[in-house]
Amino acid sequence: MPNEGQRPLHRLTPLLEDPAAAWLSTAGRWRVGLTGVLGWGSFIVGMIALKIAISIFLYTHPVLFFVPRRATYVAIGLLIVALRPAVRRAILRRKSVRIAASIRQSASAGALTIDDWAELENAPEDQPISVVGWAHARQRLPNPVAGEPCIGLALPCQHIYPGVLETLHDFDLVDETGRSIPIQVADARMLGEPTVDLGGGDSQHVLIASLDLPAGANPSGWHAFVLRDGDPLLIVGFRKSMVDPNEHGLRQAPARAGVASSPPRPLLIFPIDAERRVSSGWG
Repeated sequence: MPNEGQRPLHRLTPLLEDPAAAWLSTAGRWRVGLTGVLGWGSFIVGMIALKIAISIFLYTHPVLFFVPRRATYVAIGLLIVALRPAVRRAILRRKSVRIAASIRQSASAGALTIDDWAELENAPEDQPISVVGWAHARQRLPNPVAGEPCIGLALPCQHIYPGVLETLHDFDLVDETGRSIPIQVADARMLGEPTVDLGGGDSQHVLIASLDLPAGANPSGWHAFVLRDGDPLLIVGFRKSMVDPNEHGLRQAPARAGVASSPPRPLLIFPIDAERRVSSGWG
């Protein structure tokens, strides 16, 4: 399995500490925080309503009138303890969805849109930029996903807290004329709705085994955001001069302008609603 240990992005990202939150605006942080407050508030209100309903039920049924109220409180307490982990997971996943939606609006709006890729060389390195194009693989994962080779994937997982396993190779972004931009995916975040059902059977187990999940981590679903050749993407990141190993010079590979992360803000990869293009002529 050559080069499999060198995937620039291979990380289990806990949603509790999502690095994509570094892109949130002040208003976005308030909206995400409000999502958590409303989630826990709804849970507390629901438990209070349940307690009131049980009390009324016991009071209006003479046969049950002598049931100790303490038993009611103990039962509700046990129910809260049992439901709390599931509620926490649901709230974290809901906050993750809100983070992705807020970032897609705010980061794209605040980024410099590069339509003519010749302008990328002159873009400032501290200015967020956004580019749109089609993915073109340099390397692929060793096992196909749903019968098709892919560049990387993001799979929801559970490891103490809900998280997402992201594994991805560097790739090129290609425009409609065939020009390409190298994309460095180290520290990146793949933010998109699941696009592929991983299926079942032996192929699913072989794929999961190849992902090298951390000990104790398990997939929490079988639908993944998969990045394949020809997928249309919106990339938000920062210009970076990089040595492209695919280019050749007299003495060393020449430097090219590409798009990468700039800590603490990760490169963002969004799928877009456009036609997928796969051309054997690319590269």
